[in-house]
Parts: sequence; C-alpha cells; structure tokens
Amino acid sequence: MNIQNPPSSLTHLSTFDLIEENTRLHNRLDKLLRHGHENQQILSRNHEMSLKLIGSDTFTDLIQHIFVTMKNTTQLEVISLILLDPRGELTKLVSFLGIDTSKHPHFHLVRNMESFHPSLASLHQPILSPFCSQQHRGLFTAANKLPKSVAVIPLQRYHRLTGFICMGDMDPNRFVSGMATDFLQLQGSIMAICLENVIAQEKLKQVSLTDSLTGIGNRRHLEEQMLKELSLAQRRGSSLSCLFIDIDKFKLINDRLGHPVGDEVLKELAQRIKNELRNYDIPARFGGEEFVLILPNTELPDAKIIAERIRLAISDKAFALPDQAYCDVTISIGGYTISGIEPGQNLATLSHFILSQADLALYEAKEGGRNQVVWAD
Repeated sequence: MNIQNPPSSLTHLSTFDLIEENTRLHNRLDKLLRHGHENQQILSRNHEMSLKLIGSDTFTDLIQHIFVTMKNTTQLEVISLILLDPRGELTKLVSFLGIDTSKHPHFHLVRNMESFHPSLASLHQPILSPFCSQQHRGLFTAANKLPKSVAVIPLQRYHRLTGFICMGDMDPNRFVSGMATDFLQLQGSIMAICLENVIAQEKLKQVSLTDSLTGIGNRRHLEEQMLKELSLAQRRGSSLSCLFIDIDKFKLINDRLGHPVGDEVLKELAQRIKNELRNYDIPARFGGEEFVLILPNTELPDAKIIAERIRLAISDKAFALPDQAYCDVTISIGGYTISGIEPGQNLATLSHFILSQADLALYEAKEGGRNQVVWAD
C-alpha cells in the first residue's frame, strides 16, 4: 500500500489555522479571566459594603455609609434614598438625633408615595432603564449631573413597602432592563433590614433620652449631644452656641394655678421653643423649669437672633390653659458661644464650662429684671 505525505502547502495551512485558533482561544480565555476577576472584585466590594451597612450602630452611620461608602464602592454618579414616613415618626426621630437633612439633599422622608411619585407607589421589583425626565422626576433633583441610566430598587419588609434606593450612573449601559435584577433585589433586602434594625434601636434609645412630659431631650441626651457637637466643632473649626433658659416665677404658676397647669405651661413652652429652632438645633429639658439649647455651627450674631426670637415667642402670646383661661409667661436666657476649640482639649471639661458660663449669664438675666437675654463674655 503506497501512502503519500500530504502536500506541503496543506500542512502549512493547517499549522497556521491551529496557531490562529490557539491565539483566539488564548485571547478569549484572557478575556474571561479578566471578566471573572472584575466580577470577583465587584462581589468583594459589595460584600464589604454590605458588612458596613449591617454593622451600622446608628442611623447617622447608616446614612453615611449609603451616601458615601456605597456611592464610592459602586462608583455611581448619584444615590437617592426615599423612606416612607406616613405618621411622621421618622421625621421626629431625625430631628431628635440632630441630623442636618440639608447636608443630605438626596435623602427624602415622604408621608405618601402617591403624592411624592405616583409611579413608584405600586412598584415591588427593581426597575432598570435609561434616565427619563418624566419617569424619574423628583428622584435626583439635587444631582449636579442627571444620570444616563437608572436603577430604582424597592425596600420591602414582610411584603410591605418601606421606601426606595435609587441609583444613577453616567454610563447609559450601566443599568439595562433585566440585568442583575436578582442581585439588586438582594441588596435592597439587605438595606431594608439594616434600616429597620437601626431605626428600631434608635427609637428605643430615643425613649430613654426623651423627657416624658415635654417630648424633647432629657439631661442625659443633652450631655451626649453636647460632647458630639463639640467634637464636630473641634474637627471643623466651627462655632457652637449654648442657651440656658429658665421660666420666670414658675413657682407662682404652680402655687396659684396648680401643678397640672404648670405641666401644660412646660409642654407649650417646649413646643414654642422647637418652633423657633432649625432642624439640627438640639433642645433639652435640663430639669424643673430649666431648658438648654445647643446651637451647632452658630456664631454669636446668629445665636443672639435665635435667643431673642425665642424670648419673644414666649412673652408675646399668652399661654392657653384648661377651662379657657390664659396665663402670661416670660423667660430669662443666658447664652455662651465658643469658637476655635483647640485639638486635644478635654471635651467633657469644656462641656461643663460652657454650661456653667451660660448658667452664670442666666443668673445675670434674672438679677437684671428677668424677661431678657444676657451673654457671657
């Protein structure tokens, strides 16, 4: 049997094809490996982010992780958080915690989703799509640049809608319909659980730090918040003002009208004070008829305006009492402002000093005839 070798040209062609095919396979394998490595990095970053969300001890920490850590980790252009607050409980909690919502323009507390964004009211699955001004109006109002693609993820607990996390990116292909929907839904579930747990903890803490009569912070709350705000002022180099308030001749109100009427006066006074404050100012009942206000990031001229506004809010309108009676009430206020807290300064000692200075100024206001504001030097 005569076996002949194939022509040399065919041998050369087969070898070339094999080399080319091998090159293509290598390139494809490299691409798959790079893609796998990128996916592994994404999963690792998201796992780390989830652990930070789960490990948040306070509502402030959780908000910080959402708007800073999460945004940086996922390299997104913008993130919005919308929470349903039908009874206003979260709004009161945020105010009580001294969270300045103006620093989080993408954080929304809404009483009714139908009013805020009707198309989201019945949404229970993540929606990924190109950005549409009509469809996504109100979700990214504070964004420097409007995103090109959007993911809207419902936050749900026990089949109950609690809010939404909305992500926007400048890449039009970042969020495409049907892509990674299950993964985003899982992230939404994790975030919903974290929010529920932190809010529940904060509410329990709020009860222990709230004056049961007036509904504002108690002395323990004041002490905690003073140290917190002094620390912030120290880091930022900002000013902090403190007001010490006392009801003039409150003993006469109790003696003549009775303690139940005195309690009503205390409640009404606390409400009037709150009405004159910014959402990040911190009111507290120091004890008896004494109140203390912490005014973060507030220099002396602005603090004086706030103090005088509070004094007038009390003195200019009589207090309505039971049985259609009325009572005139005035207050005396002592104030102190501190600026430029030095690094390393003992904040507990400084807190005591600020309160004592404001208290001394209050004493001067009392001695000077009451119903006035006096500032310590």
